[in-house]
Amino acid sequence: MSVYYFFLLALFGMPSVAMADDDDENEPISILVNLPLSMQQNALIETQPAQTLQVAAQLPHYGAVLDLTPLLSFRRQCLENKQLMEQARAQFNISQSALARVQTMYRNKATSLRAVEQQKRQWLADQTTLNTATLRYHTLMSKNRLQWQQLADIFCQQHGQVDDLLTGNSKIIAIPRPRQAVMSAINTLDINITGAQQTIKVQPLPNIDVFDVVRQTSQILFITHDGHLHNKQHFSVSVPLAGATQHGLFIPASALLWHLGQAFVYIKTGPEHFRHQNIDHYTPVQKGYLVSDNINPGDEIVVRGGQILLSHECRSQIPDDDD
Repeated sequence: MSVYYFFLLALFGMPSVAMADDDDENEPISILVNLPLSMQQNALIETQPAQTLQVAAQLPHYGAVLDLTPLLSFRRQCLENKQLMEQARAQFNISQSALARVQTMYRNKATSLRAVEQQKRQWLADQTTLNTATLRYHTLMSKNRLQWQQLADIFCQQHGQVDDLLTGNSKIIAIPRPRQAVMSAINTLDINITGAQQTIKVQPLPNIDVFDVVRQTSQILFITHDGHLHNKQHFSVSVPLAGATQHGLFIPASALLWHLGQAFVYIKTGPEHFRHQNIDHYTPVQKGYLVSDNINPGDEIVVRGGQILLSHECRSQIPDDDD
């Protein structure tokens, strides 16, 4: 893309760049870029008026894809112990029925007392096996419920939700619970992974509050089917807060640019004039940003071709060898 920019510069010449008068040294210098209409057409410059927007206040936060490895290990133990308990219960029921038959036969003088005592010993042994298996199963469940709460019960069941988690078709997102109250109905989250902003659909798990032993805080859990997330992946996230709202102006994601760590936009101030305007406060929202300073409603924000304007601006600051 940079080759294309410099090709345009060579083809159409250097646009003029002016510095606005600055009587106050504390005021930022406004950079004005003049770009002929012919160059704008070839550079495909597009603008869009800034529009007012009101959104739920969001808290910059962090989160991670929950590591399911311990839960998978627990699931295996749970299913094994549940099977042993069910087998022990089935065997105990057989022994109980057999004891009842032998006792009836003994009352009818159809068998001996020795046969009754032998069957009773078998019944007691099967009862002990059942009690041991039941205790082992419930101890395992109680231990894991302390850490995983209702997730322990979910992972011990056979249903589609667990199958999706096991195959990776869905994942559980864990966000440390902030001190501020969050919105109860959250169905999307704006997350940022290695600088890439994206909105993902989520399903809250409102009755599950897993405790993070490392950070000593409870976590809010969501299920997502987003395929870009990976096990144990960390990301930053904007969490919608309950009650509070933010007011500002919406600009598309393509409008906000960065140079030397400073965010800015270009505002079209005339047919051939653009102003480089720094942006100090902005909040990621769906498909763009909510800006709360330095631009006004109706300002024509450059949404396409901003990088070309930046190239022109940077070229204009290169000293002339003839000077």
